[in-house]
Amino acid sequence: MINLKSLKCLQSSFALFFCVFAILVGSTRAFGQTVVPPAERKNEVAFLAGLNEIPDRSSSQGKLTFDRNLHYQANYSRDVWGIGPLRFLVDVPVIYAPSINVSKNSPGDPAASYSSFLFLPGVRARFFPKRWYSPWVGAGYGWSTSSASSHLLDGAVNNQTRTASGKAWDYSGGLDLKLPWKHLSARAEVRDVYTTVPALALPQNQSRTRNLIFAAGVVYHF
Repeated sequence: MINLKSLKCLQSSFALFFCVFAILVGSTRAFGQTVVPPAERKNEVAFLAGLNEIPDRSSSQGKLTFDRNLHYQANYSRDVWGIGPLRFLVDVPVIYAPSINVSKNSPGDPAASYSSFLFLPGVRARFFPKRWYSPWVGAGYGWSTSSASSHLLDGAVNNQTRTASGKAWDYSGGLDLKLPWKHLSARAEVRDVYTTVPALALPQNQSRTRNLIFAAGVVYHF
């Protein structure tokens, strides 16, 4: 189910994106005399927000379920090589989830929520970069860390280990759409991320957590 607080945060995030649009557009017009030609714009900075989907997971005391919660993402990319309608970029995404809520329908209480931080440098292949639409696919390998809440679902203090860190990797795909302003494009994407299982105060039967992250936002090219 979708957390009401997450929806409100998502609305606030898109309001923030509109502010970023306004600032970038104003900057582009103000310094139009020194705009970098399109062929030389090798760098991108993207700001996105979205919701996650985490499959139910079994534990020693029953099934764990996870609400859809808000993720924020910042991503720097550098165009490094291309041939014909295909370009290759180095990607450095950073993804943060302030609070992923946990629930359980059997005795035994896990941590009420946890936060997640992902660092997933990788590569991306972009198709038709000169058209108004540009689909892309990517993959990354890096690191993840999570921190469980200080209390359990029943309100008791969480005295168990609360942090978990380890290797992480992802596969991604998305679509960039050019906007009327030459420096800007809109992006919609999905990431399939595999991370270390968070420490939720209950033994779990999996060694990896799968996170499907759906996000949208704005990209600035320079």
